[in-house]
Amino acid sequence: MKIIIRVRIFWKWFIFFEGNLNKAHIQHLEASLLKLSKAARRAKLINANEPNFPELSIAEKAKADRFLFEMLDIFLLVGLDAFKKRKPPENLLSLNIHRIQSKGYEEQDKFVVLKGSRAFPSPRPGVPDSIYRKRIELGNKGIWVPVVKELNKEGIMITEVDHYEFVQDYPFNSAAEAAGVILGRRASKSAWKDGNGTALGKIQDKRIEDINAKS
Repeated sequence: MKIIIRVRIFWKWFIFFEGNLNKAHIQHLEASLLKLSKAARRAKLINANEPNFPELSIAEKAKADRFLFEMLDIFLLVGLDAFKKRKPPENLLSLNIHRIQSKGYEEQDKFVVLKGSRAFPSPRPGVPDSIYRKRIELGNKGIWVPVVKELNKEGIMITEVDHYEFVQDYPFNSAAEAAGVILGRRASKSAWKDGNGTALGKIQDKRIEDINAKS
């Protein structure tokens, strides 16, 4: 296998592999990588086409899969994790205010909010524009959905949004952004706490102290 890694302004990543493969092998690799990327939900896919898996013999499929496994290992070595499915850690962070309960965790330079987490139904007055726009974006993309409840007002049954619920894991740029979007107002990373009630800010400070103590 020959590997060439190049950086271009148009691309974020450009990795070229060479190997003794035919067209069917390449089609298998393309379909496999697209399937893995969709499952990982780390990258924004702009190609709406979904290639089909070609018909391969057991031996030929095994050859293509071996090449695929080597590609995936190399991707991780160069820092490309678009095909790696997220695995939540055991110790999750929580945001609990009134009836709103959300869970998430830090991952490199992101903060991932887990599927099933809840958010307030509407933003508060004076909410930052970036938070307001992000809430609209999550709804438009189907990242979260409104959960409604029925109310009896003066003998008339009406429905209103009780909260929003994440239908998939979603990575935010920071823990503060995640908290702000969920609460519908300006918030800090310390809104997230561990099982002992320790705020994320203090957890990070302790982490830095431990690193400095060892160095």
